[in-house]
Amino acid sequence: KALVMDGDDGAQQYWREKLFSTPQGSTPVPLDRPIASVDDKWLLLPAFLKVRGLVKQHIASFDYFVEKEMREIMLANQTVTCEADPSFFLRYTDINVGVPCADDDLMSTTRVTPMECRLRNMTYSAPITVRPRLCRSILSRADHKATRLLLDHGLFRSMWSTREVNSLSDARR
Repeated sequence: KALVMDGDDGAQQYWREKLFSTPQGSTPVPLDRPIASVDDKWLLLPAFLKVRGLVKQHIASFDYFVEKEMREIMLANQTVTCEADPSFFLRYTDINVGVPCADDDLMSTTRVTPMECRLRNMTYSAPITVRPRLCRSILSRADHKATRLLLDHGLFRSMWSTREVNSLSDARR
């Protein structure tokens, strides 16, 4: 089947009838049911892009990753055991993506905007911090009086128009 373009009203009519009309005496098909074939998905794609837009979908996916999925990845790998002494281990308790900033010198950091990074030939990135607890197990029981730390784990490249960028823009107004 050919890829359906925006002006193809026949495909839109086909899907309108297929998804929204029900024969007399039958139960309506739920709108959230999965689309079975790849060809049907290709037919549905232009309507989805008209309603949601490709860029908006991409940004929403990025925001979801930062807010939810990063934490799920961290929790899946929550405990790191020391190979030299297995009674010591790290347990990650929290992860956070900070605000994009630039290190001006050794002592100060300033917030930056995407345009400023572009002009200064810098990467628009934010620090990732994790909060691990250094624990020591005593006779198979975790010592809950563990040392709490806050570690910079790396930098996370950010995108335009995400929630963190919009909140930064609102703060500067």
